Amino acid sequence: MRVCRHIIGVFLCYVLAKGAGAYAAAPPSSEGTISYRLKPIWGNTPYLEITLRVPEVQNPCLQMPVWCPGDYHVQNFAQYVSRLRAEDGYGHALAIKRLDENTWQVQTNVAEDVVISYRVPQEPPGIFCENVQIRPDQVFVSGTAAFLYVVGEKECPTRLEVDAPKGWQVIVPLTPEQTAESVVYSAEDYDALTDSPILIAAPADLLIQQFVVDGIVHRVIFFDHPQEVTEPQTLTKTLQRIVQAEGEMMGGLPYSQYIFYFDVDGRGGGLEHRNSARLVYLPEETLTDFAAFAAHEFFHLWNVKRIRPKVLGPFDYVHPPHTRSLWFVEGVTDYFAWLSILRAGLITPQQFLAHWRRAIQSYMANPARLQVSAEQASWHVWDAGNSEGYEGLSYYDKGALIGLCLDLELRYVTHNTRSLADVMRLLLRRYAPPHAGYTEEELRNAINEVAASDLSDFYNRLIQTTEEMPFGACLAHAGLDADCEPIPGAAEEAIALRDRWLKGR
Repeated sequence: MRVCRHIIGVFLCYVLAKGAGAYAAAPPSSEGTISYRLKPIWGNTPYLEITLRVPEVQNPCLQMPVWCPGDYHVQNFAQYVSRLRAEDGYGHALAIKRLDENTWQVQTNVAEDVVISYRVPQEPPGIFCENVQIRPDQVFVSGTAAFLYVVGEKECPTRLEVDAPKGWQVIVPLTPEQTAESVVYSAEDYDALTDSPILIAAPADLLIQQFVVDGIVHRVIFFDHPQEVTEPQTLTKTLQRIVQAEGEMMGGLPYSQYIFYFDVDGRGGGLEHRNSARLVYLPEETLTDFAAFAAHEFFHLWNVKRIRPKVLGPFDYVHPPHTRSLWFVEGVTDYFAWLSILRAGLITPQQFLAHWRRAIQSYMANPARLQVSAEQASWHVWDAGNSEGYEGLSYYDKGALIGLCLDLELRYVTHNTRSLADVMRLLLRRYAPPHAGYTEEELRNAINEVAASDLSDFYNRLIQTTEEMPFGACLAHAGLDADCEPIPGAAEEAIALRDRWLKGR
């Protein structure tokens, strides 16, 4: 009932005004749709003009995200909001009260339609992605940096209209609907809206490729400096092989469209989304580096976007969520990135093993390995503010090596019949939306279930302690020494395990 929801919304605003901590979200509305309109404005100081239409809410509270999912550091996007105004359905101005640095309340007194408008300028980039970039020839928007949301209404369906210059293309991984006046894009909720990067550019400033896997069109968009891409077809075929390999590994592709956004010579690294990814493309990088990077961001559509820690969705955009599992979210994703480009035939088994030899050597040369555990690096990343780790230990680096050890141990204890990929598929079935995400205990239990034995002590050693990792023992399962070189006279079982691991049989 809407009356109950409005009472809860007023209470939430009161709690926020009193400076309270976390709060319980109101149930989503089953009526109405929240609509956004985005228009870039150029001039001496370019900005985005954003209009937000909210149906029948009494005294709505508005909030701006503090952080961006996938970029684990505080950015406080509310600092860029200006000229915030509100009107009722008749165009009468409504008063707005600022409750804290991230929250505003519109004074309506009764439940009614509200039209909210505001501006956001070009913003500094995050660690992994542009936020709001407005240039003469293009606009790129990451949703959390641009869109306010209504407290208690994030689960309502949303619609987006982009007012682009005539002849420009709007590229966004949402479902389009042609109306009499414009194209409107639909998203199931606020999370889906902000998880959909928006690129606006003239066609001449884009290089667009595409390929089809399992009947699904995948678009590859090179922008910013597309003229510097000399072999787009080679890059596109590389992406196609990655998509095929990872789709086969995970049991199919869980989307109806996918977009690779490549910011040529851009800033930051890469940021994953449910059915897209924004990545920097550097023309001087090797094809192997390109493939491993793209494979990492693509595998995120499963690992973190669908297989996720419970606190990472639906998102609390104001209170940064802490999890001890970023080693799994990021590091294990990196393990699968290298495994998938091996499966795709983009590197040889020798190159694959050489990568892990270098990774082990680099890790062993890092003294932080003896002071910080994988769980600690994950939990304290907000303190470090680097979206990578804590006190010198990268959860990317250690997490990838944990993935290596877990995969080899699982193959060994199951007599070469199960692997870490079986764990991923189990987690996908059990914890992907609409189910809640997993806890740390449930992640460990899933590994034990696939192993059909208790690997808790092994798991805890890798994750919770600063003990040396058992590289020698794990690699020996595959007939390899600690330098990832074949052991002369290794047992047939070990050689068979290595062959299945490297050749994917």
